[in-house]
Amino acid sequence: SAEKVPSDWDEMVIGQWYDIIETSDKIPWQVKCDPRLEGRMYCLLQADSIYRPAISNDYGQTWLIWEDGLESGYVNHILGNIWFEIRFYNNTEVQFYLSAQIHDSEKREITSAIFIANSAGESWQKVCQLNNIGYEGPITALAISNSGKIIFGSVKNGGINGLCLSTNNGQDWETVWSHPEQAAGFFRDIKFSTANENIAYSALEYPGYLLLKTIDGGQSW
Repeated sequence: SAEKVPSDWDEMVIGQWYDIIETSDKIPWQVKCDPRLEGRMYCLLQADSIYRPAISNDYGQTWLIWEDGLESGYVNHILGNIWFEIRFYNNTEVQFYLSAQIHDSEKREITSAIFIANSAGESWQKVCQLNNIGYEGPITALAISNSGKIIFGSVKNGGINGLCLSTNNGQDWETVWSHPEQAAGFFRDIKFSTANENIAYSALEYPGYLLLKTIDGGQSW
């Protein structure tokens, strides 16, 4: 109510709002601010119906598309479950994670892949291609722990849902959960506990819902 508004309300402004995108044909998604650098922001910016990673150094007034290292013709539609994550480990180290669908010219099929970059603007490095590790894709859930564990939910070859884990920044991958009775459906989300990263949860819709929990960092569910 009006009587509860502080008398110094005008002095309590802590920031300024900006229109970060002026044209209606460009839509920012998953906008993230860098706590270490004033004015630095990241997002997936729609361009040519594809959501592309982008960097801003002026609070979103201008954006630079950042896709060096991403394979030519990659697909990243919003309906294809885009994942764009950032982890700040200290004042100097940061890791960027991006999922996208790519065309495997050898196998002549579309598959999903995970890319990592160690600094903003650096070339992306592909650390996982799903059809090379027994998954059909697409990735429908993905989570990154504070220490850099990567886990995703997708469909294995044969149409069975599975959770796949990497504990060494994408060098090796292991299926840590799969069950033929939950073959239909897809993973909705995966979240690591902020208090204890050995604890994580995953929601599977198949139909109905199944909630999975791990207490050993994703090794068993």
